[in-house]
Amino acid sequence: MKNIFKDAMQKHINKIELSSNQLQKLQALQKNNVKTNHKNRIPLFVMVASISLVLIITLLTTQINPLQNRLVAQIADEVAKNHLKLKPLEIRSEQITDVQNYFDKLDFLPISSLQFKQRNQVSLAGGRYCSIKGSTAAQLRYQQKDGKFVTLFQTNYSDMFWGLPDIEKDPNPITTYARGVEITIWIEKGLVMVTAKSND
Repeated sequence: MKNIFKDAMQKHINKIELSSNQLQKLQALQKNNVKTNHKNRIPLFVMVASISLVLIITLLTTQINPLQNRLVAQIADEVAKNHLKLKPLEIRSEQITDVQNYFDKLDFLPISSLQFKQRNQVSLAGGRYCSIKGSTAAQLRYQQKDGKFVTLFQTNYSDMFWGLPDIEKDPNPITTYARGVEITIWIEKGLVMVTAKSND
């Protein structure tokens, strides 16, 4: 019975013939289908590449941020401790050139930061030697109009400070707190800059 049905079906299929016009339409549909599938592959490739790129960037930033956070926390703690001690100044002057001349043991020239001037209405009081993470630094002390002191620490940039924002490329310095002191960190003209300001 199965064979009879199968044979009848086969004979019926064999009788069906497409006209030349129908055959051309069928071939045209097949070509369009192939082109559509090919076009769909390109967005799929772009989507896969985009997802891969996002994953790579995410992995890199999650690796960098903990390192940068640790660096910022270490700098902030050290600078806050020095700021709170308020050790006596080794050079007293309101002139940056006098202060620069005093720091002759540094391998850089301390500068009057534009970023620091924009953030505070202050006058230079003097400076002293110190260090940031073992790197010899200049500690410049400024006095605000309200009489409170703000300390600006400067040291030469090295790979140890990689990842800190350079204000020439990123105008947003890092601001954090340590020991109740507001700490702001940035790179300017190849120098690591850190301010410490008590907010009491």
